[in-house]
Amino acid sequence: MTREGKRKLVQELHDKGLTIDAALKIAGMKRSTYYYRSTVKGSDEVLLEKIKEIAFKHPYYGYRRIWAVLRRQGYKVNKKRVYRLYSMAKLVLFTEKRRRKKGGDKYEVIEAERINHIWSMDFCFIRAGNRRIKVLAIEDEYSRVALGIFCGYSMTGEDVVSAIKKTMEIWGKPEYIKSDNGPEFRSRVLERFMEKNRIKSSFIEKGKPYQNGHTERFIGSLKKECLLTEDFENLQEVNESVRRYREFFNKERPNQSLDYQTPLEYYQKEVTGKYSSIEGGNNNLSRLFFPSLNLFINPPFFTYHTGN
Repeated sequence: MTREGKRKLVQELHDKGLTIDAALKIAGMKRSTYYYRSTVKGSDEVLLEKIKEIAFKHPYYGYRRIWAVLRRQGYKVNKKRVYRLYSMAKLVLFTEKRRRKKGGDKYEVIEAERINHIWSMDFCFIRAGNRRIKVLAIEDEYSRVALGIFCGYSMTGEDVVSAIKKTMEIWGKPEYIKSDNGPEFRSRVLERFMEKNRIKSSFIEKGKPYQNGHTERFIGSLKKECLLTEDFENLQEVNESVRRYREFFNKERPNQSLDYQTPLEYYQKEVTGKYSSIEGGNNNLSRLFFPSLNLFINPPFFTYHTGN
């Protein structure tokens, strides 16, 4: 029974002649709870419900990202107010703190300074039915745009080359591609492709995934907010789910490192020097860069079917 239901029961029992203490005992309710009245103001109640709505839809959003979403939806509210209501509703997000390894040699990691300076890529895995599916994510480090997500029952060096080629057809050519030392990224076919197209490789040290932190973070969000929220039966379902998530991530999800702009908004600002929100399905970006094609907002996805 809800708190309001218990409070109503206590009042009904009291009206029938029972004392408040006796009614509270029957209803299983504390005296302090019965007499408590919310101190939330009327204007806060509406905002609190909106905060809860966003938090339940996106369980891994903290109060800062919820604040950014509210601002994008037209709410004139500051972070302190959102945090107060967020905490009052006990929506505080607890995350596991990672242990940092001490010691070891320092490694100079190349930092992206412009769009298409560095693309980073990495794999993650998900099960669909009784099969394991491999997911390749490619991201532009500077703008945080998820350039492509490619799914397959397995992926070889040739498949990685095909994914990069398809991505380059839409987004242009990077100067560097950063990855770990996996066999697909160290394959001879990929090495020849990089040499032919004059793209430099940037490999992170073994056992140090944080050196490819942007893509690691994106894959973490992809898994928590998409891949681990559904039970997939086949490759097609995974492919459709990541397609929707990628569009959401690029167009709607505020990115804290980009001052709460979305990746596509930041990309547009860097290319044109102008900023405009693309929330709500605005396709200005696709018309701006590809007048005859709708590839910028909704580029095609390529699924590799290998095996049965």
